[in-house]
Amino acid sequence: MKKIVVCAAFLSISILSMAQIKRTPNIRTDSSGLVVNPDAKRGEGQMQLLKELDLTREQKGKLKELHQANKIKKEEIDNDTKLSDTEKQQKLKQLRQEQMQGTMSILTDEQKQKLKELRKEKGLKEGE
Repeated sequence: MKKIVVCAAFLSISILSMAQIKRTPNIRTDSSGLVVNPDAKRGEGQMQLLKELDLTREQKGKLKELHQANKIKKEEIDNDTKLSDTEKQQKLKQLRQEQMQGTMSILTDEQKQKLKELRKEKGLKEGE
């Protein structure tokens, strides 16, 4: 009987101690020392770059509106059962290009230049 109680106590303590282990997210760095999160969604890199541009409140509001409108359009494309996968990819690519054009139209010339420099520095292509 003592063995059962001791085993049960040991098992309980083991389970509770495992619940206390802090798990870290899957984050690593690339060759340039930048943090890379493989679980990150596409477009988050662009949003991070925009944060470095010292945007005005008005610009932030316009960019947020643009992002929300494009998010709705993306969902419509994803949920359109009439489109083939290839057609969806083409429409999504076009949507990303439109979003980039919209973003660039909101930025000042200095911010556009800084964004191009940041993109080049971080090794991103024009449409990412």
